[in-house]
Amino acid sequence: MNWGKKIARHFVFPTILMLKGDKIMRFLSRHSILNLVYHGVVEKDSSFFSPRHIQRDVFEKQMQYISENFDVIFLTDAFNLYRNNIIPKRKTVTISFDDGYLNNLQVALPVLEKYKIKTTFFISGVCAEKSNMPLLWADIIAALKLFTANTTIVIGDRSFYNLIDVNTGEHLVDLVKKMGVIERDVLLERICSEFCIKDKLVKIPSEIWALMQEKDIRKLSFSPYVEIGSHGYLHYNYNYIQLVDTQQDMIKSKQILENTLGKEINMIAYPDGGYDNNVKEKAFETGYINQLAVNYMNEADMFDKNILNRHGVSATTNYESGIFYINKAFINKAFN
Repeated sequence: MNWGKKIARHFVFPTILMLKGDKIMRFLSRHSILNLVYHGVVEKDSSFFSPRHIQRDVFEKQMQYISENFDVIFLTDAFNLYRNNIIPKRKTVTISFDDGYLNNLQVALPVLEKYKIKTTFFISGVCAEKSNMPLLWADIIAALKLFTANTTIVIGDRSFYNLIDVNTGEHLVDLVKKMGVIERDVLLERICSEFCIKDKLVKIPSEIWALMQEKDIRKLSFSPYVEIGSHGYLHYNYNYIQLVDTQQDMIKSKQILENTLGKEINMIAYPDGGYDNNVKEKAFETGYINQLAVNYMNEADMFDKNILNRHGVSATTNYESGIFYINKAFINKAFN
């Protein structure tokens, strides 16, 4: 970490909060509702593997702050307010989680219930399949990087060093993200097989990579502070695969989650935040009347009341920094 970030995290942001700068930022925003998104919560630092999960102690402090300073509603309620042009009397947030990690149930949920935080969980449909060890593609690649660090590896006809193609400079993550369905699935299966990814993953804490399974999703859904939506089936980026494959992925996720929970699933958070107007149209046809982005892909989306954007809360910073950026997001990412 450079000195600028250290100074900001340990001196600037704490000073801003001490001087009530957080309240000033909220006051300066003319908008009332902000959507926040996380991925996972872990007991111990997992940044050696990926930057996806926030530590429990920081997360709990954030949830305590949020419960004291905002009203917290489900995303379903946020869409209803948005569509009916209803402005809440108090600054309001929604909390959501993407992907479907088991730590959402085991680590995050007890904290959320403690502070009575209503939360929407967007779960990848593969979690509900009968599989001994479902994995997201990003974790397969993260494991490959961890277990082959500082060595040159060969995948097909390409050589990589720390996931960077030694000839083109392209990153394996970017290459995988842009692949079509069959090409990507074949490559990931090859990586898992040739580099024994699943055998090696069990050597590191499962809270970092394990996904929920069918029984876990049901258990999560029993909480009165939980609602559930889809995060696609296999976490394809819908910007890069064929539209017919996108719709099949959305349909499959919706069906398997509905069969698991016995209730309608009408929300989707786009994997990797990837979508376009055609994807939005197909999602609506599929029954996803509430759609979530990370950043709007088109200016017109700001006026489309079927889709909302979200502020991604950093998992690799300290408490004061996270709170600063949550409040700042009211200025540029809130609505209503």
